[in-house]
Amino acid sequence: MLTAVLTAPGVIALIEEPVPAAGANELLLRVESVGLCGSDLTAFKGKHPLRRPPVVLGHEASGVVAGVGSAVTGFAVGDRVAVCPQVSCGTCDACSRGLENVCTQRKAPGIGSWPGFLSETIAVPAATAVRLDASIPADMGCLTETLAVAVHAVERARLLPSASAAVIGGGTVGVLCAVVACRRGASVALVIDPKSTNRSIAESFAGVRACRSDLKAIREATTELTRDKGFDVVLVASGHPSSLDEAHRLVCRGGRIVVAALYGAAVTFDPLPLVAKEVDIAGTATYTQADFSEAAAMLAEHWAALRRVITHHGRLSDVQRYLDDMGRIDFPGMKIVIEPQHG
Repeated sequence: MLTAVLTAPGVIALIEEPVPAAGANELLLRVESVGLCGSDLTAFKGKHPLRRPPVVLGHEASGVVAGVGSAVTGFAVGDRVAVCPQVSCGTCDACSRGLENVCTQRKAPGIGSWPGFLSETIAVPAATAVRLDASIPADMGCLTETLAVAVHAVERARLLPSASAAVIGGGTVGVLCAVVACRRGASVALVIDPKSTNRSIAESFAGVRACRSDLKAIREATTELTRDKGFDVVLVASGHPSSLDEAHRLVCRGGRIVVAALYGAAVTFDPLPLVAKEVDIAGTATYTQADFSEAAAMLAEHWAALRRVITHHGRLSDVQRYLDDMGRIDFPGMKIVIEPQHG
């Protein structure tokens, strides 16, 4: 089978490898879709602390069951599934409190002995497979993972009905956070992003508005949408060093900030607004199995609309080119989907 391997920083090689065998508690999947993510780009640049060459990247995946381990029940050859790409220990303090997403022993693809998913065929723990509705197109199943990130982030926001939300950063995660917020009852969700292509995609969804990231545009949008009160919830989906200060300016008194971004280095911000406005600030990390299942159900219901965030498709042979493109500040795309069965 063909696999895309990061052999050195900035270098992807296509390598023929043996088809893996499904262990007793595993499923063998013929991979239909893999989404490229910002963390893949970080590893591609040689800056990921855990994903080091040689390594197979890709943790957003869906596929068709091609083999079932001897101890697995509930799945059959031909089932279409998305992979929830994390395995928790179930015994640590975090797991005992229902926080499997921050398990101290959490395993993930591309780290340690679990290869990433940029291959034609993969073996995955059956417990990570979530069945997909047959209506979902083959190239969209991988979007379940990114949607689950947004579901969990909005859950952490404790959004009340008719609350207003702002999202700093209009990449895939940011736009999906806005979509999920509206689905959860937000009166409006403002996406702030410098790229016109991202803003256009964001505003194609019901209830979502978008504006440029300059102070004048943000101020005007805040006045229009909140009458200068500020937003009840601000989700930070941009790792720009100024994003936390921007969040404090946007959030209303008694509001809540949720940080979903990963920062390349330590950042500083003025804590005075946090204290003066009595603002809550929370982090959000990946998702739980329940979030992932909710995302799969949402994708089944709304896949036709959610398709708008997928702007590029490619083959395994295109991974190098697309990771190079993702590193360009002027790249106009949003979610890139690799379809390994196409070669």
